[in-house]
Amino acid sequence: MMQTPKEYTKLILSIILVAVMVLPCYTIAFAKENPEFVRIGLKYISAAPSSCQITGNEDLAVWDFQGTETFYVLNSVKDVSVSVSNGAFSVSGVNNEELTCEAGGVTKKVSEMLLNGFSLVSGNYLEYLDSDGTVFDSTVKYDGKAYRGGITFFMNANNTFNVINKLSIDEYTYGVINGEMGYSNPLEALKAQAVVARSYALTNLGRHDYSGYDLCDSTHCQVYKGYSDENEKTNMAVNETKNLGIYYENLPVSAFFSKNSGGYTQNVEDVWNDELGYLRGVKDNYSPVYTWNVQFTFSEIESKLRSAGYNIGNLKSVAITDNNSSGAVAAMEFTGDNGKVTLLKEKIRTILGMTLIKSTMFNIDEEINTTVASRGVYVRGFDFSKLTEEKIYVMDASGKTVELDKENSFVMDGNLSCKLFETQPDSSAVTGGVVTFDGLGSGHGVGLPQDSAIEMAKQGFDFREILNYFYTDIEIK
Repeated sequence: MMQTPKEYTKLILSIILVAVMVLPCYTIAFAKENPEFVRIGLKYISAAPSSCQITGNEDLAVWDFQGTETFYVLNSVKDVSVSVSNGAFSVSGVNNEELTCEAGGVTKKVSEMLLNGFSLVSGNYLEYLDSDGTVFDSTVKYDGKAYRGGITFFMNANNTFNVINKLSIDEYTYGVINGEMGYSNPLEALKAQAVVARSYALTNLGRHDYSGYDLCDSTHCQVYKGYSDENEKTNMAVNETKNLGIYYENLPVSAFFSKNSGGYTQNVEDVWNDELGYLRGVKDNYSPVYTWNVQFTFSEIESKLRSAGYNIGNLKSVAITDNNSSGAVAAMEFTGDNGKVTLLKEKIRTILGMTLIKSTMFNIDEEINTTVASRGVYVRGFDFSKLTEEKIYVMDASGKTVELDKENSFVMDGNLSCKLFETQPDSSAVTGGVVTFDGLGSGHGVGLPQDSAIEMAKQGFDFREILNYFYTDIEIK
C-alpha cells in the first residue's frame, strides 16, 4: 500500500526557490520516500495523437516520480506543445523553441527526459505531496482537461504517442469513484468502491506495460475521468479509507466488481479460469431487480459466430447445455448444417455482444410471446412466504391474464431482492429461427455487485461489512 511521505522543511524550500529563480531551469532536491504511483493510459491505440498541449496551474516541472531524484522546474513555462513528426519527438515552449534543462551539469532536451521516465507536473506538485493533498490541489491539463499528478508519453511506431497520466494511487482513486459509482450514492457504498478500486489498481500494475502504462481509463480496467470528474463526497470516501486494501492470505487481491449479480455472485472459475479462494459465489440477498431481454435472428447469430472464426453453416438450433452452481449459463451449443460449436462461460457474452447479453444469468425462448413482467411477480410490501398457491396468475403487457410458469420464472419480492427458483432452466433447443434471451443482472458477476453495495449501505451496513459479504475470508487493512 501507499507509504506516508516524510516531512521536509518548507523554509529550506523557499530559500532554494529564491536562490534559483533567475535560472531558466532550476532544481529542488526531493528526499521523500517513494509512494506507490500508477500510470494511466489516457489516449492510446487508435486514439493516440501526434500532438497535444500541456498546461500547469503553476510553472511546469519535470520529475521522474522516484522520491530521491531531482525535481526540475521550468522557470516561467506554464504551457508546452508536444508533437512527433517523422519519428522525432519534441517538446516546445510558446515561441516554438525546443525546451532544454540542466540535469546533473548536462543540458538535456525535455523531450528526451519525458521518453526516459520523467513526467511533466505542475511546479507546486512537490508541496502538494508534502501536504498529503489536504491543503490544495495540484493539476496539469492535457488539451484543456485537468489531471492530478503528471503527464508523460510513450512513442508508437506510427508517428503517434500514448498520453499517460502518472499519479499516486489515492489521486487515481479520486478520479475513479464518481465514474464507477456516482456521488449521489450512500457514503459507505462509495467507501467500499474506493477500497475495491485501490486494491484492483495495486494488483494490476503493469497490465498494459507493453504500451507504457499500467491501466487504461476505460471499463477494460476501471473508468477513470481525472480531476474534472471528482466530487467532494467521493473524495471523502477515498480519504476515509486511505491506504486500505483487501488482502487474502496476507496478499493484496484483485477485487473484481460488476453492476448487478442477478441474485447470485459467481465463482471466479465459473466465469474465467483460475480458482481463487476470495472470489467465491454467494447468494446475494441485497440485489435490486435488474432484468433484460434481447432477441437475435439465426442469421444474426451466424454472422457473430463467423466473425469469431466459427463457420458452422446455416444455424439450425441453439441450446443451453450446462449451468453452473449459481444458475448462470456455463455452456451454449450452436448447431448448423456444417457442424456445431459450444461456447463456454464469458465467451458467450464476448461473441454475442457484452452490451446485449448483459450477464450469463439467462434463459432462452423461441420468441417473445410474453413480456418480462409476465414472467415475474412484483410483490411490494408483501411476505414472500405467502406465495404458496399451486397456481399464480399475472397480467401480461396486453392485459391478458396468464398462468405463471413457476419452473422458469423469477420473483421480485418486497425487499427488491432477486430470487431464482431452485430449478434448472429449460435447456431444450430453440429451432424456430429467432432466439430470445431473458436475463437477470449485469456484468460478469464476480466479486462486489455495485447495486447490492448501494442497497446494503441504505440498510445501514458499513463498507467493511459490505466487502466481507461478497469477498470470502479477506482482511481489510
